[in-house]
Amino acid sequence: MNRRTSADWAALDGAANSDAFVGYLDAAHGHDAIRAYKEKSFELLHLRPGDRVLDVGCGAGEDARALARIVGPDGLVVAIDASSRMIVEARRRGDGLGFPIDYRVGDAHDLDLPDGAFDGARADRVFQHLADPKLALDELTRVIRPGGCVVVAEPDWGGPSSSMVATLRRRGRC
Repeated sequence: MNRRTSADWAALDGAANSDAFVGYLDAAHGHDAIRAYKEKSFELLHLRPGDRVLDVGCGAGEDARALARIVGPDGLVVAIDASSRMIVEARRRGDGLGFPIDYRVGDAHDLDLPDGAFDGARADRVFQHLADPKLALDELTRVIRPGGCVVVAEPDWGGPSSSMVATLRRRGRC
C-alpha cells in the first residue's frame, strides 16, 4: 500500500485512476492498527444515540457509516469530502442501508454549516493534506455546540509500527 501525497489527493477528481484512491482507503481500513485507532477516535467523541456528528474527509464513507451506527436512526452524520468522486462512492456504498448520513462535497477550511450544529466532529488522516490546518480546526470547533467534542487523528508516518496519534481539542464532555 503506497501512501498518497497531498498533491495526489488534491488531484483525485481529475485522476484517470481514481478507483486506486478508493482501493487505497479500503486497504488502509483493513489494517488492525488503523481499525484500532479509528475505534479510539469514535470513543473520544463520546457520542450517544440521537447525536449529530460531522465527519470531515469522509472518503468512501466507511467511518461515516460506523458513526451512523452509534448515533442511530434519531441521530445524523454529515460526511464531507473535498472530492466529488469520494462522495459518489460513499453514497453508492451507503445506498439502501438506511443510515442517517448526509454526504456533501465541502472544504474543511470553510464549512458551509451553522455554528454549534453538531455534538461532535472528527477528521481522520485529513489535516496532513490541508493548506491551513489551524483554520480547519477552528472551523471544526465553530460547528460543534458548547460541550461538544472535536477529534483529529493523524498517522505518525515513521514506519510500519508507527502509532496513530489522536489530537483532541476539548470543549466540554470530551
